[in-house]
Amino acid sequence: MEMVGKDSIRYMLVSKTPSSHMDFDLDVAVQKNSTNPVYYAQYATARCSKIINKAKADGLYDEKISFDLLTSVKERQLLILLDSFNKTVEYAASSRLPNIICDFIQNLAKRFHSYYADVKFFDIADEKLTKQRVQLVSAIYQVLANAFDLVGIEVINEM
Repeated sequence: MEMVGKDSIRYMLVSKTPSSHMDFDLDVAVQKNSTNPVYYAQYATARCSKIINKAKADGLYDEKISFDLLTSVKERQLLILLDSFNKTVEYAASSRLPNIICDFIQNLAKRFHSYYADVKFFDIADEKLTKQRVQLVSAIYQVLANAFDLVGIEVINEM
């Protein structure tokens, strides 16, 4: 635990189905890259936090905004995935399979990182689109934070 931290151990234990064999790969758990699922997920919240803080500092954070300009395939996929969170939690709870939450976290982190690589979040020419993208990022951050809470790992805001 001193080498990898409680979050890595907890996440690795929770991410497996109860009936599966558990191999704890110490080499993966200590890495600070996308091969470590905990780091990968926590890096997503750090990225979200950075975008949200910049938007607030620039006066581009507006909680009461629609998502009508978010029309790209990746934006739509993210919105649909975010919308499925409640049903995912209900299913995980009724099935007593917390690994389903971890699968959701990895899926959302993967989609967010891909979106992050493709999109210009701060577009001076289109303030309304910028605000909508920031609110999408804020929703991603909130859902990841809620999912982290369910599996008992910490939200990281800076890396």
